[in-house]
Amino acid sequence: TMSVGNYRFDVSNRMLVYGSQTETLTDKETRLLSILLDGKNEIQNREYLMNELWAESGIMVVSKNLDVLVSRLRKKLSLDKNIKISSVHGVGYKLEVSNDQNGVS
Repeated sequence: TMSVGNYRFDVSNRMLVYGSQTETLTDKETRLLSILLDGKNEIQNREYLMNELWAESGIMVVSKNLDVLVSRLRKKLSLDKNIKISSVHGVGYKLEVSNDQNGVS
């Protein structure tokens, strides 16, 4: 289990826990969050992310698929205002977690 801001990220069970609230993640959401966490505060290239998330399935994906996935993950992380997945236009995405711990612990 890892911490993402005020969330606990249970990778093996694909869950995000915030206080008493639990969000179940899809395989792709779990993988995306893991990649973004590994490179926290670093821009993750779109092609790299798409390759990591879909290459093994042999499916040709359009970048819109990645945008939709990021959007779903943002919603599931929305209870903690210190977590931000920012879009770097034409490049990729970056996970930023500010250290403002004024939220719930």
